[in-house]
Amino acid sequence: MYKNLLFAVVLAISADCFAIELDKTKYIGLDEIKPHTQAYCLTIYEGTNIEKFPLEVIGVVRNIEPGRNAILVKGLDERFVHTGPVAGCSGSPVYIDGRLAGALSFGWPFSKDALYGVTPIAEMHRAGEIENPESSCATLSTLAGVDLSKPLDLAQAADAATKPRPMAGWLPTGASTLPCVLSTSALPANVAGQLESIVGPMGFTAVSGMSGTTADANLAKTVKFEPGGAIVVPLLDGDIRMSALGTVTDVVDDKVYAFGHSFLGTGSVELPVATGVVNTVVASVMRSFKFGSALEVKGALVADESTAIVGRLGRKARTIPLNISIDRYNDPEMRRYKCQLANHEMMSPTVVMTSVAAATFMRGPLPAQHSIAYRITIGLEGQEPIIFDNVTSDDDASGMIKDGVGSVALLMNNPYKKLCINSLDFEAKILPKSILSHLWSVSAADTSVKAGQTLDVSAVVEPYLAEKVKYNKQIAIPANITPGEYELLITGPEGYLEFLKKAAPQKFAADNVENLLVAIRNIAGVRRDKLYFVVVMPASGVSIETQSLSDLPPSKSMMLQNDKRSVTVRPYQAWIESSVMTDSIVTDSQTIKFTVEK
Repeated sequence: MYKNLLFAVVLAISADCFAIELDKTKYIGLDEIKPHTQAYCLTIYEGTNIEKFPLEVIGVVRNIEPGRNAILVKGLDERFVHTGPVAGCSGSPVYIDGRLAGALSFGWPFSKDALYGVTPIAEMHRAGEIENPESSCATLSTLAGVDLSKPLDLAQAADAATKPRPMAGWLPTGASTLPCVLSTSALPANVAGQLESIVGPMGFTAVSGMSGTTADANLAKTVKFEPGGAIVVPLLDGDIRMSALGTVTDVVDDKVYAFGHSFLGTGSVELPVATGVVNTVVASVMRSFKFGSALEVKGALVADESTAIVGRLGRKARTIPLNISIDRYNDPEMRRYKCQLANHEMMSPTVVMTSVAAATFMRGPLPAQHSIAYRITIGLEGQEPIIFDNVTSDDDASGMIKDGVGSVALLMNNPYKKLCINSLDFEAKILPKSILSHLWSVSAADTSVKAGQTLDVSAVVEPYLAEKVKYNKQIAIPANITPGEYELLITGPEGYLEFLKKAAPQKFAADNVENLLVAIRNIAGVRRDKLYFVVVMPASGVSIETQSLSDLPPSKSMMLQNDKRSVTVRPYQAWIESSVMTDSIVTDSQTIKFTVEK
């Protein structure tokens, strides 16, 4: 009953309750707008030339959403009729009786008429009334499905951060907000397709081939933000580029209002905004769109709300240097890409994934059998850098990419404390050779040893299309070990990491920001080109959060392991480990049982 009553109250809220006082000499209110009157909008179809396009007012729709009104208009110009609703026209200002009424913001896919919905200017002006005074580091949020109380999985974090998020604004009438054009450059076809699958549900039209800045420096200097002009949000600038394109609606003092709908809808943000040029409009039955490029960054986006984005002229947004170096077997030179990454907790992981994949596949797909030696360095403000120095094989670079993207996603989206990433560096050497291998056999010289002696073990590894390699290892048995039956695990990196997460989950979980850094560093420390030898010891003592108390008497351990304690207390699992470097990545595990005699 109460739920139904609340629902009725919400629906009864009129957008007029939120009306603000308009300057009637510049703006026209909804009460003044009559059906079938003449209007026009300003937008760019080519270059930087803002043109006037005639419109006819269909009418005003009140409460099209709770607290939202809309104006319906129809384009009369033959180009509008030919293209239909155009992605990139979001924000194009609409004038009625010579006064600003609002911005083109939504349309009907496959519509036979150039029919647009207009967000009223009064509703756009409400955006950005309250700005977040906090630092420019990414806003805290969480990754859906990632439980930080359990051992971290970087691949899971990367997938959560880059999965498609249905965010496009669909109205009950079947209309949808005009997509933002996400222009890219230097993206191979397979990478561009992957990007489209991610950002399409978010309300973007990904366009490969045109982005970045123009070579005309004079044009960049002279173009300014004005109603009908292009506005660009550069998510990545430099040798690889990615930017969102829309249209300016209104400029009030140092505030620039645009789009007529949200960009990502994350509220207070700090992203660079630039003037832009429209190369052309591509007409399509599915969705026409503008090809555009950035001209010059002139401010920062500070608000991203349902009715508009708001930029501030002269403000500088924080960006992150992103450097990628790729040394490919089929490229006569090492390719180096220098970029500036926009600082946004939702989009930055996707942009990092896309840019690293683009650099990796720039000279074509990788062969079925390949290997990558890579180094990822994540610079952090006030912290030692996180470094991955590792190898991967036959996975289309996903091992390297997910290490970097998963870490960036966790650092930017942790719920404990803001962490500012100062720099990101990816270096990779790619060879057309698989380095995967499996354990052919394992054996021990003697399966009975005494405390204080060594267990002599050999493992034969068979790499892919290569000769078998034998590795010998001496495992030191502690002098104070309890006599009995034991098991030696001989494993590759996956089995070793799985063992560590089970034996010492506290080293890979993150209940605060310090432990998050420790957990990521611990994962980074597991080399894939090592063969690991692990002897599991009897459980003794306890682990309290990240601290281990291994020598507690059993009675004390049981007292501490109380379910009513607020801190996490687990049995302490001890083990003996050793490793050898290999020229391959061992994919499986085997065990040897042995006896420690009295």
